[in-house]
Amino acid sequence: MKALEFGPTPIPWQVDRGQRLTILRSPAEDQQGLGQWFDGRGKRTVEDVTWLNPSLISRWYGTLSHREGWSPDELRYRWEFQRHSMEGKVAFLIRLAALPKQPSIFDDDEPAKTDPSDLYDLRGFIRYKVRGVEKTAELKLQQLDERQSTDRDNILDVDWFTFEPNLGPTVYKFPEGPGYPLGENYGISYFASMDIPADLGKANSFSGTKWRRVTFWLSRG
Repeated sequence: MKALEFGPTPIPWQVDRGQRLTILRSPAEDQQGLGQWFDGRGKRTVEDVTWLNPSLISRWYGTLSHREGWSPDELRYRWEFQRHSMEGKVAFLIRLAALPKQPSIFDDDEPAKTDPSDLYDLRGFIRYKVRGVEKTAELKLQQLDERQSTDRDNILDVDWFTFEPNLGPTVYKFPEGPGYPLGENYGISYFASMDIPADLGKANSFSGTKWRRVTFWLSRG
């Protein structure tokens, strides 16, 4: 399956594309929002999933190599590391958040208390087809980080690549945790992966009684 095959080198045209894209735009087509939060004025996306596929990583490395002036050796080393760690797998980085519901700007009520239990009762699945029969397989979830803070920026300012050092910039200031676990703002990050089944169609993930679902076409060319 071409979309999941890590070749001996990054995908050249994706590297070229990445060199023309910004840090924000480069991963965008392989990221999807999972949940929104009302900040008192409108809804904003505060949860997302990033599909770690060869196209994304080639494009992202193109962006970083152009931005930081990587040598060919740096690009080759990073690609080899990623290739060996992810060959034969489908994987995602998931960022989730639970934030206090904010009253409208026309409402004098205090923000509601936050229930973070939905961040932990999590299961991830991929739906795929084998010989035309739809099946479901469970992803293995690894918790990467957990945060609780009085300041929601400590939750929302965590970059998607933070806990995958091989995907980060050469010089990167790791966001420190908020210290003592206080406050009504919660965030958690997961790495989700599984061995590639045959005839993958599209993927989704959901959590407990609150569904979080995204669709990626894994069989794209």
